[in-house]
Amino acid sequence: MTTHDLSKGCPAASLIKWSPLPQGLELRSGVRTDVSGYVWIIPHPTRDFSIDFRKLVVAESDHLNAIRRWTAHNLHSKSVAVAVNSFNQAVPFFNTSSFIASAKRGEEIPFSVLSEGQSNLRADQLWQRHAYRDFYRWCHSQQFPYFGNDVVIKLDNVVVGGNKKGEAVRSADPDAGPLTSGEVAALTAALRAAWLEKTMPINEQAALWLCLAFGANASQYALMREEDIVEEHLNGQLVATLVSVPRQKKRHAGPRDE
Repeated sequence: MTTHDLSKGCPAASLIKWSPLPQGLELRSGVRTDVSGYVWIIPHPTRDFSIDFRKLVVAESDHLNAIRRWTAHNLHSKSVAVAVNSFNQAVPFFNTSSFIASAKRGEEIPFSVLSEGQSNLRADQLWQRHAYRDFYRWCHSQQFPYFGNDVVIKLDNVVVGGNKKGEAVRSADPDAGPLTSGEVAALTAALRAAWLEKTMPINEQAALWLCLAFGANASQYALMREEDIVEEHLNGQLVATLVSVPRQKKRHAGPRDE
């Protein structure tokens, strides 16, 4: 794949400007990150994410600056995961010959980008058209050149379904499906034995107990703090242990808002 030096900046005659601030882009969480190079490293409490513009074939142009502006907007107004996923899902459309040609010629981005891009997707990936349509809609709303009214209307008329959700959880698949009652009982017994016999590190035992109680979303446990575990005593005896687990996928600005 051909790559281009994204650090050289755009031509002086560019109609869509990209001038990242020296102090970096402010994310929705309030954290700032550098967005001036090839790869944007996005800090997050659970792990660092990255947005790699080297995946794009399009050369320096207004079209590339539009992609940068849209991606920066998403990082500022949406969760890191949503912003990163939206960029990656739109890459197959940005790398179509129609998009690249319009960037090279400085012309309006045609509707054919959608049909050309989706031809490179599997049937179960067609929902990723949402990302490209969001890109085009947002750039049109900013009154950027090269984003036409007729194309927006056509994109709005395209029915884009969602991705499959919960298929593995609802299935009886022995590998991808949920634990059966027998498996839960066996795991619980093994954990109790490990506690008595000290055959497993305490942190691994705690992680498994949390998964059994609250589900297997590891990111919410990575966000936990020591004060999230509170012991309740009555007459000097421990009667209960209260565990507060941060909720995920609620689109809050901060990772521990709820």
